[in-house]
Amino acid sequence: MHVHIMNIEKNEIYKSSSDFITLRMLEEIHQNQGVSQRDLSKNLGVALGFTNACIKNLVKRGAIKLKKAKGKKLLYLITPLGLKEKAKLSYRALMETTSFYAKAKDSISGFFEALGDENIRRILFYGVDDLLDIILIVLRDFPIEVVCIIDDDGKTYRTRDFPVLTFQEWEDAVEKRPDFQVDAVVISSLKHLDSAKKRFKKHEDKIKIRNVFDIYWGGRTSG
Repeated sequence: MHVHIMNIEKNEIYKSSSDFITLRMLEEIHQNQGVSQRDLSKNLGVALGFTNACIKNLVKRGAIKLKKAKGKKLLYLITPLGLKEKAKLSYRALMETTSFYAKAKDSISGFFEALGDENIRRILFYGVDDLLDIILIVLRDFPIEVVCIIDDDGKTYRTRDFPVLTFQEWEDAVEKRPDFQVDAVVISSLKHLDSAKKRFKKHEDKIKIRNVFDIYWGGRTSG
């Protein structure tokens, strides 16, 4: 089995910067001044202690202020300074996202050009990740057919363009139907990267796939 790798920096995809957390927190408070720290912690996916430290920092900077409500409840009020900071952070996030997707398109286009050079025409995608939608958009410009998408997380991905199957469903289908056979697998989820490689390696003789590709960011090497 040949595994070809295109390196996408993981930090570029799974980046949870302090600016992003601050923006999300200001947005939550702006929409609901009665939101609790526990709710903020849950909605933002961060620890309660970290949420408390962020709140204190925003109060110290004058971005929000506290107001006592009935009982011991506190209301968080966003200030004019906080609104200005939220607008600034929103603009910065938009610029970073635009730049990210522009780079992603270039890298993904190069990836599919490389597949074409190796005469690969039929593929399946393994795993659903943040980049899958943009991958499928870029793919429209290339003579490559997507046979199916494998989603072992409960088939949460929705599309009318291709079948969405579990690995077991695809493995059962490929034994009986030639139209489910592919030239290569493209692992499109960083979360499933290692498990997918092991799974296809284990079933290599049965499913007869010699090419497994990883979509990452950057250069392309053989392994």
